[in-house]
Amino acid sequence: MPCFPYGRQVLFPATLSLCASAFLGYAIFDCNFVEIFNENVGGISVGFWQTADELNGNLDNHHKCVAWTDAQASTFDDSWNFGRYGGALAFALSLLANASLLMTLFTRLPPALETMLCFLHFLAGILASLLLLSLKSKMCTEFECWLDVGGVLCITASGLFLFCGCVTMSVGHPLADEGGDDKSVDPTEPDGEDLDNMV
Repeated sequence: MPCFPYGRQVLFPATLSLCASAFLGYAIFDCNFVEIFNENVGGISVGFWQTADELNGNLDNHHKCVAWTDAQASTFDDSWNFGRYGGALAFALSLLANASLLMTLFTRLPPALETMLCFLHFLAGILASLLLLSLKSKMCTEFECWLDVGGVLCITASGLFLFCGCVTMSVGHPLADEGGDDKSVDPTEPDGEDLDNMV
């Protein structure tokens, strides 16, 4: 059973961080980050690493995700490639942040790791938000791009990571320690009733 050295309030950011990682992973590796339109293509979902098979002419496989072909991937510009590799990096950082945060359920971290924990959440959140630069990519110039489910989840994940980063700033100074170690009472000092009697 977890010993909660930081108190049970650490469960809140830990849960949010896990949800944010799940949202970000879905947004990056599925095929519905944006939906593209033009006069020849209407309403096809694409992602950084996969696209709907409908883009390859298989109109009956609208919900099937397939990898980009080499010919298609060769047309990606820097903005879209940043989404591919920056998104993968953000997801890896989020998993590291999750693992570090889950460690706080069982043990107290050194101060340097507490600072790193906060930094990892902020960095993952910033990288996730920068994925929206893909809307300025060459693909979204040739096609009209609208955020799909994955794009919305990416924005949500970014906000959750930034929020978790703010919360974990105080993880080394829990609001309430269940063992009562955060507050000490000097028995030699008079309490409130004794002060009233002295007056």
